[in-house]
Amino acid sequence: MLPKILIGIPTFDGQKYCKEEFFESVKSLTYLNADVLITDNSETDTYTKDLETIKVPYGKLHVQRLLPKGTRIERIIQNRNAIRAYFLEHHYDYLLFLDSDVIAPKNVIELLLALQSDIASGLYLSRQQIAPNKFDIIPTVYISHGKDSVQTLTQEQAQQKGTFDIIICGLGCTLIKRHVLFALSFHQYNSESSTGSEDVAFCLDAKKNNFTMKATSSVLCDHVGKQQRLSFNPTFSYSLE
Repeated sequence: MLPKILIGIPTFDGQKYCKEEFFESVKSLTYLNADVLITDNSETDTYTKDLETIKVPYGKLHVQRLLPKGTRIERIIQNRNAIRAYFLEHHYDYLLFLDSDVIAPKNVIELLLALQSDIASGLYLSRQQIAPNKFDIIPTVYISHGKDSVQTLTQEQAQQKGTFDIIICGLGCTLIKRHVLFALSFHQYNSESSTGSEDVAFCLDAKKNNFTMKATSSVLCDHVGKQQRLSFNPTFSYSLE
């Protein structure tokens, strides 16, 4: 029997600008032994009611309304831990996190399952600080660079690597085995970050527990922002303004 997958989608009404495209991509997924959980911690329940009208051609879809708490990063963590709790309670084999601004290929689940890794990540781009006062748009994965350090990859390097071991990944398109989520929850990496870092904390916890982590260039996703779309398209260009 095929493994049972929960597709976990943490969201809020600030990402409704790409709602139609994102959920069309979710509906097009080709792996059928899957259910969908959407967690919404918008300030009001208006967006929750909108999300409850969505249907998928496979499995069940459940929308969970969360009362927003704390800072932006605390709300992200709230969403992820709510999905984790639902996943564990309902006895799924794998959790696929799909952030609601990440457009994955329709066979993303099959491709990530094929990696046979505790944590398997697709690739998408984001604007990241790579040095003091220096930013670049790069894949959200870090690989080992010596004993105690990591390094980023360029878009070209990531697209050419095939399947490779990673130390840290963003969680926007990530397949995680059940025993990993049984052992680990989500928390903030440090108190100074207001925009992310729960992914860093989770991956470092996974490394401490000797869980395997891989990424693959067979899963190239679009990252859709309000002002720009970050894509691995060969003709891709961008501005850091």
